[in-house]
Amino acid sequence: MSDLKILELFNTKAEKIHRSKFSEYLNREREVTCRITNDQVEVTEIGPDEDSISAAMLTLRMFIQKSDVISFKNMEDLYSRLNISKNLKDEFKSLISELNDYLDRYSPLTINSHEMRFEKLSTSEPNPDQLTNRKLMDTYLYGDYAHLDSSKRGLFESIAQNTLFAPMGNHVFVTIVNKLVEIIDRAVEMNKQAIEQLKDQI
Repeated sequence: MSDLKILELFNTKAEKIHRSKFSEYLNREREVTCRITNDQVEVTEIGPDEDSISAAMLTLRMFIQKSDVISFKNMEDLYSRLNISKNLKDEFKSLISELNDYLDRYSPLTINSHEMRFEKLSTSEPNPDQLTNRKLMDTYLYGDYAHLDSSKRGLFESIAQNTLFAPMGNHVFVTIVNKLVEIIDRAVEMNKQAIEQLKDQI
């Protein structure tokens, strides 16, 4: 596949995400509320439903899995060899750094063999059991939605089977995916510029 076709394919798959039902939810208010009365716990979750998440993950995983030609890792390699302006190359490299920095940040979720907690993020040293955004994303993606990796499935089930914790985990996961879609959208605009520059050389 030519470099030009890869750029166009990335943009085509990005557009598919925006045509999905899942994308509609990203533009709405999302929240999780918890009410405890008389030893009863009631959790209310507002956000995308299970079917819309599952459908969207089939496309979104292509941007994450290193084996896919449009994955961010392969796109980074592609931009490094393209005959395009240095400014555009640097802009894309900066975008990848922003994505990696975000994924490597700690999420509010802390899980170990004894307990699960949802805690405030702070600039202080995080709890060693606190999950990074990347680990949480991989847990949902490869432990349920895209694959059934045994090393990820156990942690996913620990979250999903906890009545109180599951909606919180799902909410954080969707927030991470929302950031991923934002990064994809920005990459699309850079791809359009790269495509124009490449076509001008033909």
